[in-house]
Amino acid sequence: MPEATDSAKEKSLLLRLDAVREAVSRARFAFLASTIISLTVIVAVWNMYGSWDRFPSLSEKTWQSSGTAVGEAKKQLLLEWVKSTHIAVSLFGISIGVSDLALLGSLSLFIASIWVYFSHRRANRTIGYLLIDTKGQDTEIRTMVIHGVTSYLVFTDIGHSDQPVKTLDQVLDSRAGTPFARLAYYALFFLPSAAIAAILSGDILSLFVLPSPFRESHLPLLWDLMSPQPAHGWVWFKFISMDLMGLVLGVLTIQNCYRALRFELATGQVVRQYDDLLRQRGPGQQLTTLPGATVSSGE
Repeated sequence: MPEATDSAKEKSLLLRLDAVREAVSRARFAFLASTIISLTVIVAVWNMYGSWDRFPSLSEKTWQSSGTAVGEAKKQLLLEWVKSTHIAVSLFGISIGVSDLALLGSLSLFIASIWVYFSHRRANRTIGYLLIDTKGQDTEIRTMVIHGVTSYLVFTDIGHSDQPVKTLDQVLDSRAGTPFARLAYYALFFLPSAAIAAILSGDILSLFVLPSPFRESHLPLLWDLMSPQPAHGWVWFKFISMDLMGLVLGVLTIQNCYRALRFELATGQVVRQYDDLLRQRGPGQQLTTLPGATVSSGE
């Protein structure tokens, strides 16, 4: 019976380590997808409002020089610029213009932030409960757990150091770190909210400041809307309602990003605490390996 019990515990432990791997993989995939979506939106907004390629569309010389090599090159440049202001989702056969991102883009980024939040939340709970349940086990089990968990973690800061392992008796210096890389990683959690901010900023600038490449006068949108026409009331309503919705989604996205980062930091903290407990190391103390323990996680 004891052997059967030990076998069941070992299988349970392996299953929970597999669950950790799946949870971390989901969190990493959601984070990567959120980053790609956010960067795609930011690039599209930049192409629309900040790219150098938008200026030929504001110049009449682009069309006056038609027929010449330079004129044809400018026309082609203009066509490519217009394409760059749309986000094509080939999987669904749809294309979204920058002008509609205040609603559709903000909604997509909000949904991506939800996936990131719940994925990191699940990873934190899966890892945390495993470490809590095994903290009282013998050294061999705890060493297996810490190695099994840290082997799946890529971005989580759990090693107190960014030094490479170069010798067999090396003790990592906790003061040797790269804080800029860590801060850049943490900032990526807020990339969806930054993309929504870029969308709303571009809309406001196009209303008051930036010339419009798709209007005959090339004046900002506000100048065209100042004239009393029935259709302009609908344009005002659409502009204000879409940007207000984008603002609300932006606030909710910031909350999701903050919560996801909080769970990510908590995961690193609980793994570091488990690692310190395994190696009997307090803050600022040197490494002391437990009797019978293998090489430390080194993460």
